Amino acid sequence: MSELLGDSLTAKKFVLKHIVPGALYSAGMRYYQVKESMDVGQKLKVYKEAGRVKVNTSQVITRNIPATNGVVHAIEAPL
Repeated sequence: MSELLGDSLTAKKFVLKHIVPGALYSAGMRYYQVKESMDVGQKLKVYKEAGRVKVNTSQVITRNIPATNGVVHAIEAPL
């Protein structure tokens, strides 16, 4: 985390890796999807496993949080 605080470029890349354009609500998810993140070239695997939604290997712990510009899903660990 200290790297993020000390380098704005690293912080921006970190944040953009966690953002996907558009809004994807968990109810409208298919079993497995690959989404392009705002960090060019970084893909996120979004899938359901045993009734739980995961992004890459991180479990979504709170989903469908409304935001003015989309929807937020909180994950258990950074990607």
